[in-house]
Amino acid sequence: MTAEEKIKRYIVFTIGVLINSFGISFITKASLGTSPISSVPYVLSLRFEPTLGEFSFVLNMIFIILEIALLRRRFEKIQFLQIVVNVVFSYFIDFSMLLLGGLNPVNYVIKLVFLLIGCAILAFGITLEVFADVILVPGEGIVNAIAVTFKKQFGSVKVGFDVTLMATACILSLVFFHGLQGIREGTLISALIVGTIVKFYSRRLGFLRDGLFGVRSKGAEADKPCGCPVITISRQYGCGGNEVGRRLAGDLKMAFYDREISSRTAAEGGYTYQYVEREEQRYTNSLLYDLVASNYAMAPGEVPPLDALFETQSRVIRELSCQGPCVIMGRCADYVLRDRPDCFHVYLSANIKDRTRRIMEKENLGETAARQRIAEKDRERSSHYKHFTGQAWGAAGNYSLSVDTSVFGIEGAAAVIEDAFGRAWKGKENESELSQPAVCQPEPF
Repeated sequence: MTAEEKIKRYIVFTIGVLINSFGISFITKASLGTSPISSVPYVLSLRFEPTLGEFSFVLNMIFIILEIALLRRRFEKIQFLQIVVNVVFSYFIDFSMLLLGGLNPVNYVIKLVFLLIGCAILAFGITLEVFADVILVPGEGIVNAIAVTFKKQFGSVKVGFDVTLMATACILSLVFFHGLQGIREGTLISALIVGTIVKFYSRRLGFLRDGLFGVRSKGAEADKPCGCPVITISRQYGCGGNEVGRRLAGDLKMAFYDREISSRTAAEGGYTYQYVEREEQRYTNSLLYDLVASNYAMAPGEVPPLDALFETQSRVIRELSCQGPCVIMGRCADYVLRDRPDCFHVYLSANIKDRTRRIMEKENLGETAARQRIAEKDRERSSHYKHFTGQAWGAAGNYSLSVDTSVFGIEGAAAVIEDAFGRAWKGKENESELSQPAVCQPEPF
């Protein structure tokens, strides 16, 4: 990292810290509670003379000391700058509270609006801190230290940490005021939505990070055409997609990748094969998982486990797609290779009667159990695809060709795909879409 870039990153980080402080003050002035990280200092400031900023400084210093105690030699010297950050952060909280002194909403709806605005401001500040990627703020630093020391997931520790702070604030409030003051529904709301907003900003404002620091998108090089014809197959559960894929690969003398993607992902990512097989196309819509996953967006370099698995798997798919002509089954390969003109994307479907019959025979299930299995698998695939691509699974616009195996059968579907793929490949060659230097030199089809 050049000195100029380092200076730029620290400037952006400092701006993020200032915005972060202002966001916390804005949330607090909404009078519906404050953010979890400020809940204990705020309750204390309501009872004692020191201000919210001053109590925040003391609490963050305790966090830094605990970080050092937990990490010991693993505590990087650069992280001592957290002390400076703490001074700036705490001072600007008090400055922002003075600045917003006239902001005292009475109407509940207005309070709620101000709370949401404050959450959006806080999330933007955190996003800038993450984009800068220089040091951690004390609140995230202590969470990271606990996660590293006890070998726990960052997101889970963050949820537990926030809950602990809110519980402590509740106890203090009950002791001091015999009721809840300073911690209300706004505290819970901010705990639930700030991470999600940070995640949204990170996705939508990636161009800002790239423009400031010249960061290239992941996989940018790998998405260049490498001259290898590739067919990706997405399919409804029970439509015979694997049989079609294997026949297609055999007829066209292409490599067939399905389970091998899982084994390579396990090897590259340091996972067990069983873990990859279980998790690679599963995604839960539970509020708890979303809450845990959203917390990863608030710390540089932290990625939710399923997102990390998807990134590794996507890298494997890109690598395999340039090793020679191939057929790739599922795993959002159509999305991973969406910018590759040398790829042909297929979606396979079938009517529920044929799918049920096939699953009953293949998995030795009764009709009701087979239908439930199909519904469950399709739901998992749809949720997984939506989460990682932001698009609808099975939407026609994502594919070059859609084929109904109930209409054509396994052999017929393979023949239809072969014919369509051959025509598309020749058309692309004629239009010079594959004119870039190729890593792969496939045989003509």
